[in-house]
Amino acid sequence: MKMMVSGTQIFWILVSMEIGAGLLIIISPTISLSKQDAWISMIISGGFSVFLTFLGTKLSLNYPNQTLFEYSQTILGKWFGKFILVPYLIFWYAVVGIVLRQFAEVVLLVLLPHTPMSLVILLMLLVVIFVTYQGIEGIGRCCEVIGPISMLMIILLFILMIPDINLKYILPIYTKSGWITIGKGALPSYHFFSNEGCWAMLMLMKFMTNPKEGSSKALWAVAISTFLISIGTFLVLTVFGPNLGARMWYPFFTLTGYIQAFGFVQGLIQIFTGVWLLSIFIELAFVFFITCYGTAQFLQFKNWKKGIGFVAAIGFSLSLLPQNIIESSVIFPKISFTYFTPICTLFIPILLLFIGMIRKKRVQ
Repeated sequence: MKMMVSGTQIFWILVSMEIGAGLLIIISPTISLSKQDAWISMIISGGFSVFLTFLGTKLSLNYPNQTLFEYSQTILGKWFGKFILVPYLIFWYAVVGIVLRQFAEVVLLVLLPHTPMSLVILLMLLVVIFVTYQGIEGIGRCCEVIGPISMLMIILLFILMIPDINLKYILPIYTKSGWITIGKGALPSYHFFSNEGCWAMLMLMKFMTNPKEGSSKALWAVAISTFLISIGTFLVLTVFGPNLGARMWYPFFTLTGYIQAFGFVQGLIQIFTGVWLLSIFIELAFVFFITCYGTAQFLQFKNWKKGIGFVAAIGFSLSLLPQNIIESSVIFPKISFTYFTPICTLFIPILLLFIGMIRKKRVQ
């Protein structure tokens, strides 16, 4: 039976991944680069990420019944079509390991400080395996519940922080940074935003009940997510200022504790911790699924579920490689995103789109 996912599910898959994980991970590196103009950097990277999602959409709509691993071979031939898929597999395996490790870092920091890291990673991986085994439909159904809750919780936090906004922390706007600095600050969020939207369009078009509707919903999901994360960055800056915000590992998480510390909402930090963990879980389940499915198609397995154990073993091993939070949150992602994001979300999709258009014109 073919797996199917609706446009609404695609929307909530992307929103669930990007809002929680984005607020947790990318605000600090963005602020460290562009200081008080980090919120502008977020908006710029969001606009470019919408374009990359559109690029993936444009390419996949030409082959709506195939995934990237199928139509790349249709366009370029079997051997070269497979060759250009290698960066995707390397990237996705690395992301599985990075996200697993970052999940464990947050859990150990907030909830279970004396628990062995390998146990936390293993438990999370087992839950992800169970959900992934249900296919993309299972992930989509989870997101239809988790996504709206996550968005409502984040908007609630935004409202609660309004009284503590101090606009002097974001002044002067632009004049102290300039477009070069703001552009550099957009890079961390560009690497994050551009991947999920583009990957979803490259891999999930085959499973969409209505490809055109799913494509428009994906574009809206990326746009709304980047807008909300830009607001989150604005709040971090106007409450903590750029210097303090840049030094925090998870400034938005600290922002939640700030509300609790001043007695506005008791226990709010536990609620938002749950929201963030669910968001990281969805991101991991999504990347885990496309890695399993892509690996199976690359190795020509008839049953894609046969690759789940292999991907889980590699992901678990990679998650234990970083020695500390700096390596897992900064060094490893920087290496992966700097070299693989442009290749996998820009260069290869443009190459496939261009050659595919030429081949279709010749056939006509």
